[in-house]
Amino acid sequence: MIEQVNSLIRNKLCQNESIYMPRIDSLIFAHIPAKRLSAKRIATPHNAITFSKEKRGVSLTDIIAEIAAIPAERADSIYEQWRQQTSKDDTIEIGGVGIIRHGLFIPDAEFASKLNLSPKIEVVKVYPRTNYLFYAIATLSILFAIGSAYYIIESEQNFSQRMNKESVTQRDLSNNKEKSSTEAQTRITATVYTEPREEVKTESAATPTETPKTLPAEETLTPIDMEPNASYAVWGVYSEVANAIKYAKMLSENHGELSVRIYNYKERYMVAVATSATRRELATTVAELKASDKKFGEVWIYTNR
Repeated sequence: MIEQVNSLIRNKLCQNESIYMPRIDSLIFAHIPAKRLSAKRIATPHNAITFSKEKRGVSLTDIIAEIAAIPAERADSIYEQWRQQTSKDDTIEIGGVGIIRHGLFIPDAEFASKLNLSPKIEVVKVYPRTNYLFYAIATLSILFAIGSAYYIIESEQNFSQRMNKESVTQRDLSNNKEKSSTEAQTRITATVYTEPREEVKTESAATPTETPKTLPAEETLTPIDMEPNASYAVWGVYSEVANAIKYAKMLSENHGELSVRIYNYKERYMVAVATSATRRELATTVAELKASDKKFGEVWIYTNR
């Protein structure tokens, strides 16, 4: 599972996209274009990936839910398991991508080479050549354009003077035609709309309203706080308490031998099927659950530090 999530992060960054990791923050991809430093020096283009506190890019939990075609709560549970197993102290290690340490992203050498993540800016020297032929052609083109513009303006002025009298006569005729047309249109419009229009009143049929059915009250499990340093076999983490109650009741009805409880977990609700004071002892229980039924294949262990 860890390798699959690492692969999703690597593919998104290789597609020149930024990615947001909840409760970790964002890896932001940026393309730095070539930049002229002086007349003879150019900085080559390169890519960069930075770690930022800003919420940028697509959420990793949404990517997991879309790729695996699973609910958002299940995707968040898988993401949380990945986050705990890749985090150690102040370091987060993303296989095939790099590490995040003390607020900085350090890419793997192979990954940096593939994405052209240059650690330093390379400068290329340029030796421009003077193109006298270009300047000569440009000068002749400008002179030709000026001459053509002068000829066109002079021709238009002469033509306007010759046609001035005829143009005035045509405008007078056009104004008279427009005035006549407007008066005729006004008369037609007045004739069409002189008759009053009757309003048609319709009576809406009374639609009988159905009395809403009263749903029976549902038994609920009360979320409780976790014990310090205790370890829990986690079935799932949910943002809504109703979803946590639904899965807790399902597990209790189908597996009465389990100690199913709901715990408060970082402003969300965690459904646990077993608990222990030591992580090693709980690991044996989780292994037995996975071997007994494939539905427990995604159960993971959380220790409340």
